[in-house]
Amino acid sequence: MQSNRFQNTLFSSAPETAQNPEKRLDAEGFSKKASEEKLNGSLIVPKGATVKICSNPTGRAWLKEITHTKVKDAIFANPPSLHDIKQGGKTGDCFLLGPLVAILALPEGEEIIRSMLKEVGDRVIVRLFDDYNIPHYLSIEKSIPTSFGVLSSGPLWVRLIEKAYTIFHGGKYSVLDHGRSEQAMKTLTGAHDHAEYEGYCSLPFQTKKRLSELKKYIDAHGIYLFNELMRMNSKTPRSIRENATQQVFAGNASLLGEWQYWLESGNKIQAWTSILENNHPIHLHHVEKFFSSYESNQAVQCVTTWINQNRILSGPPLSGIYSHEELELFSAIEKRLKANMPIMMSTGDVFKEGLLPVHVYAVIGVEDNLLTQRKYLLVRNPYGDDRGLLSKLMTKGGRTSIDIQNQDKSWGVKIQSIDQSTARMELSDFCSCFDYIDAFTSVSMMEINNRIESHFQSINRDDSSLLRRN
Repeated sequence: MQSNRFQNTLFSSAPETAQNPEKRLDAEGFSKKASEEKLNGSLIVPKGATVKICSNPTGRAWLKEITHTKVKDAIFANPPSLHDIKQGGKTGDCFLLGPLVAILALPEGEEIIRSMLKEVGDRVIVRLFDDYNIPHYLSIEKSIPTSFGVLSSGPLWVRLIEKAYTIFHGGKYSVLDHGRSEQAMKTLTGAHDHAEYEGYCSLPFQTKKRLSELKKYIDAHGIYLFNELMRMNSKTPRSIRENATQQVFAGNASLLGEWQYWLESGNKIQAWTSILENNHPIHLHHVEKFFSSYESNQAVQCVTTWINQNRILSGPPLSGIYSHEELELFSAIEKRLKANMPIMMSTGDVFKEGLLPVHVYAVIGVEDNLLTQRKYLLVRNPYGDDRGLLSKLMTKGGRTSIDIQNQDKSWGVKIQSIDQSTARMELSDFCSCFDYIDAFTSVSMMEINNRIESHFQSINRDDSSLLRRN
């Protein structure tokens, strides 16, 4: 059960307030408080927490020292939304704005954002987390730089978070020039990145490496076992042979021997090696063409059945024939978004139509289209939809997938660049476009409050232990 420190006051029921003037006044007071929180933030500073008074960040813009001007506007003039995130000016802080987009896409996104800051007089208190999940409360001046382009083009709450992040990470505005999205998400929410765990919301293997690069023996499942099957020989480790026997040949070791004999006869190994070297990624049709070039037998049929039933390989790009890895990724993203677990992706330095190189994007939704038999990810760029014409000419907003119905009534997909910041990316195209995916632990209000409460409980235990020793 959560501590009272983090619980909100509840409304009294309407009939009770109507009959009891004191309760009506309480409800009216709460309503006023709720209204103020909508405008000025709902951050709760726990009892005993230290609020650090911070100076404005420093830096230079347009060859001049950056100065600040105080702002009287409400922190949240409107409810926080995805459209508030507008990377612009001279900053390169997609690494920070991308996480804000990812948070706002969640069921509790608006509430999470409001709970990060609160206006107190002419200052704003902002809560940020360090690398050890310890919450810090920073009191910053309610002001913004006078120089254009130092912060994003979004509303006040976005720029105040950018400013607080700058102070928290050294106090120089140059910190916004570049950074890591996983560090930014940890700072904002205390959440940790789970992308390093294999199979845990990770991109398919062939989006990262060629199969031909797998030189060492790997005793595993899926695409790894497929690779071992296609190079099975007398030196293949016993554990891998046993694994293949059980998974592919239903425990029949003689079929494994038959498969190895078939593979080693003629020039099949050389032919398959040539396919690996000249094609990337390897799709289902590459294997089908390879098998059809030679006489089949029971072992080959077992391998074919195993590949198809387990969806080891995908079909051609945009075909809607997905591999097990792609389907697992789609399912994981869908589940995590519902559970208030943000998802972000980063492009590499290779240009791809409609996408910015070395840039952070966020997944804001999924679509499983039964009509076209394809799956889509809704991807948001932290660039604003309402950016200027020059900006749109220089950089596209996104890369989207357009459904096209063919003359035979089947469906196809066309890739197109768009100016809008939200794009609908077909699953196989999504997997091929990004170099990294960052999948985080929950940032729900309950989880954030648990992190905060855990910290203060540990402090209380340490204090109690110290008193006992004294």
